[in-house]
Amino acid sequence: KGGVTGLGCDNRKLISVLCTRTKAALERTRVAYRKKYDKDLAAAVKSETGSDYARMMAFALAAPHEYVADIIHAACHGMGCDEEAL
Repeated sequence: KGGVTGLGCDNRKLISVLCTRTKAALERTRVAYRKKYDKDLAAAVKSETGSDYARMMAFALAAPHEYVADIIHAACHGMGCDEEAL
């Protein structure tokens, strides 16, 4: 479980694991986490984080096409459009 303990999270461990690995390595980590704990890693991280930090961790775990879709949605959501984000 490392960075996700159920009582908050160890931010250093979480960042170390999610932000220093390739997408392929993260996919292997997701599969191993599911096999070991019978829980979805993204859901576990989401439940232990919040706000912009949670979004950043979700982006780290997302597949590239999911990340791009989320950025486009965020840029076009609400009034106007964030052209810099696009």
